[in-house]
Amino acid sequence: MNIESLSLDQLRVILCVVEEGSFSAAARHFRRTQSAVSYSVAQAEAQLGVVLFDRSGRTPDLTAAGKALVGDIRTIVARVDGLRARARAVSEGVEPEITLVVDAICCPESLSELMRDFNQRFPATAVRLHIETLGMVVEKVLRSRCALGVIATMVDLPDGLTRYAMPPVRMHAVAAAGHPLAASAPKGAAESLQSAIQIVLSDRSSRTLGRDYAVYSPSTWRVDDLATKRALIRAGVGWGSLPDWMIEDEVGNGILAVLTDLGFPDPDDMPTQVFHDTGHLPGPGMGWLIDELRRRGLGRVAF
Repeated sequence: MNIESLSLDQLRVILCVVEEGSFSAAARHFRRTQSAVSYSVAQAEAQLGVVLFDRSGRTPDLTAAGKALVGDIRTIVARVDGLRARARAVSEGVEPEITLVVDAICCPESLSELMRDFNQRFPATAVRLHIETLGMVVEKVLRSRCALGVIATMVDLPDGLTRYAMPPVRMHAVAAAGHPLAASAPKGAAESLQSAIQIVLSDRSSRTLGRDYAVYSPSTWRVDDLATKRALIRAGVGWGSLPDWMIEDEVGNGILAVLTDLGFPDPDDMPTQVFHDTGHLPGPGMGWLIDELRRRGLGRVAF
């Protein structure tokens, strides 16, 4: 066995034979003679000390050893290709990694589509993605833990941040279908709000200490995440505003009711911004993300 002398070309030829199904097809793919492809595979087998292909039939089939090793061969080739792409990207100024923090109010499906497209365009750039709420989004950028942030709710951002407006996220005030607010008439709105608990998303940072956003009821319960907020609303504990992407099914199934004529906007377009430290000049990948976020937004008008 002389595995150290194996070449990347030999490994690629082996994979091509597996994928194309024959030595002749692999030869056409590489624009070589069939004998050259066969020789390359035979040399690799000799260096590995195993027979990879059964050549007794009309087409070569992987032997048991071949089946055991082909996954490792794919991994090695993929790693080398990734290294080459990353090295090329670094030489061209593309960021090796981007850290992004996104407000939990944003639609995860829209975010996933954006990340898929980013990966296709910048395959050598790794992404660290964080989901936070309210002031914690800002804190992660200010403390240089994230290069780029997307925030809803907070309109006023601190100095030292460069921000760009994005399409808003649409919010709806909702309550459980059996909640008294769901049946309130406009004339009883004020009294209803006075007695109803509003479920409010709290800020785990001190960034908005003493400030509330879209809080209409004097009686509030505060939670740290949207999933708990929705669960409490569904249980009939109180009412609150949730993004459209999160409540489409519940509203459609009659589990939640959209509240109207109760003294607060419905629907409410939540201002959304993408921002970064002014001293952190965006590279190609980050610049692409900013442009696409400004164009697409991360909301979804579901109804």
